[in-house]
Amino acid sequence: MADAKISALPASTTPLAGTEVVPLVQSGATKQVSVANLTAGRAVSALSYNATSFSRVTAEGAAIGSTGQALQAQRTTNDSILYAGYRTTPDAWVIGASYTSTGAYRPIIFATSDLARVTVATGGDVTVNTGNLVIGTSGKGIDFSATPGTGTSELLADYEEGTWTPTVTARTGTITSVGTVYGSYTLVGRQVTLNAKIPITNNGTGAGAIIIAGMPFSPNTSGIIYYNALGINDSTAKSINGFVSSANIECRYYDSTYPVASTQTLYITTTYFV
Repeated sequence: MADAKISALPASTTPLAGTEVVPLVQSGATKQVSVANLTAGRAVSALSYNATSFSRVTAEGAAIGSTGQALQAQRTTNDSILYAGYRTTPDAWVIGASYTSTGAYRPIIFATSDLARVTVATGGDVTVNTGNLVIGTSGKGIDFSATPGTGTSELLADYEEGTWTPTVTARTGTITSVGTVYGSYTLVGRQVTLNAKIPITNNGTGAGAIIIAGMPFSPNTSGIIYYNALGINDSTAKSINGFVSSANIECRYYDSTYPVASTQTLYITTTYFV
C-alpha cells in the first residue's frame, strides 16, 4: 500500500472491537499492539480520570439487589468496602454500610470540613453530631405512626418556646394601673403551657374576676370548651382558680371572690390544647 497521510485514510467503524492493531515503538523497535492492550495494566489516577457515566455490577451490587449496580470504594482486599447502588426492593438508591473481612459492620459518617456531622451507627441509630435537625417544611415533623396506638395523628410537628404579653381587665369596674406584666409559653405539638406574672399597682374599682387576654395561641374549643388555670396571690398566698375559654383566662379565688388587690401580684399557670 502506498504511503498515505493519516487524514487521507478512511474512517474506522466504531465502536472498536479491541482486536484492531496500531504500530508503536518499543525498545527502539516498531511493533504492533491491539487496541485492547493499549492501556491494559496501566494505573490511572482517579483525580485525573473523568467519566461521563460509570456502571459496574459487582458482588456488592448483588447484595444491594438482584439487579443492583454498585459503585464501591475499597480500603484493602475484602476489608472496609463502602458501596452505593440501586436496589429493587425497596425501589431506591442505597448507600451501603461498609464491612470488614470478618463480617463486622462499621458506621457511616457524613462530614463537612473534615468534621463528623451525622453518624449512622451499625445498629441503625442516627446521631446528629453537630448542628440541629431542621424540619424544612411547615406541618412536617417526627412521625410515630409505627408505634402501637389508635390515635388519629402520631405526628409531632411543632415545638416552640417564647414570651407573650398578658392584657388585664376586671369582670366589673376598672383597674386603675398595672405594673410590668410578663408571660412565657411552651408549645409541644398541640399542647400549650402558659405562665403569667401580673402586678396590680392600683386595683381601682376592679371587682368580680380578673380577665387575662392576649394568649399566644387560641384554645381548641371543639368538644372541650374550658381548661383549668391555677394561680396564687403573692400577698395572701391563697389558691386562685381559673378557666380558659376561647379568648381569655378568667381568675377568682377558690370561693369565687375577687383574687387581687392594689400592690398585689397575681401568678397564673395553665395548660390547654390548640
